[in-house]
Amino acid sequence: MNIKKTVLTPVNIENVKNNIKEFPSVRKLENKTEIKRESVRRILKKELKYFPYKVQIGQSLSKPLELKRVQFCEKMLEKLETDPNYINKIWFTDESHFYLNGYVNK
Repeated sequence: MNIKKTVLTPVNIENVKNNIKEFPSVRKLENKTEIKRESVRRILKKELKYFPYKVQIGQSLSKPLELKRVQFCEKMLEKLETDPNYINKIWFTDESHFYLNGYVNK
């Protein structure tokens, strides 16, 4: 079986871009677009600036915590209305590190 090598063409890039929402995995994109897996990965990473990762754990959100999050968001919106520069005063930090091989360091 001789598989033709796929090149990064504007047509292939557009094809992957149009199908990423419906087929969010590299294997599904490979089957749908008939573009080799490595080429799909290359298009996603280098052309479309997508960085895949696999979340291995999940945490459900209880009703009381959901309410607290909504209240926090409402407070933040009030602060942003009074001081539009408030967002620049916040220091964001990451709690997890996502690696390209699918590992999540929590």
